[in-house]
Amino acid sequence: MTIFIVSFATGMTVFTLNIHHKGVRGKEVPAVVKMICFRFLARIFCIRVESSMPEGPSVDHKQPSEHLNMSRLDVKLETETSHSSPGATGEMVSGLQRMRQSINNVSSPPSGGGSGSLGQGDPFELQFSRVLQRVNQTIERNEIRLMEQDKREVIKLEWQQVALIADRVLLVCFVTATVTITGVVLFQSPPSAKV
Repeated sequence: MTIFIVSFATGMTVFTLNIHHKGVRGKEVPAVVKMICFRFLARIFCIRVESSMPEGPSVDHKQPSEHLNMSRLDVKLETETSHSSPGATGEMVSGLQRMRQSINNVSSPPSGGGSGSLGQGDPFELQFSRVLQRVNQTIERNEIRLMEQDKREVIKLEWQQVALIADRVLLVCFVTATVTITGVVLFQSPPSAKV
């Protein structure tokens, strides 16, 4: 009987650890398992299920952004031009205005389908617009990567919570089986012979 109990305990531990590490693979918890574990078993065993939604602002990546939001940069450029020192040359102010115009061209492409003034600008404007586009693409890729990472962490957390609930269920099963087996062994012992 002892070998059976030890084998049963080892099997339950392996099963629980398998569930615990299943979230690393990225497979979501089935809806039926969520319903059974999180709604019913969690209440029975007094387990508080943590919220599976990550905190923080949500970003919708289904619609690719077609333009850059440059309001902060516009304010910064306007502040720099309005608060420039009295010795600032007109060339510096016009350079900042050209940069703002280039940003506006990148953020709102002309509706005529042509390249507009972006293709006719000087090399500085072209280079600046390319850099802005690369920065925008990098930021979008980073946001998408972070959203995917958050989703993987939520899946991992859900599997860990399912494993915790399964561990409690198996603990109750183990204790019940051990007490039952011990009781059967004790009550089936042969009566002692009187001397």
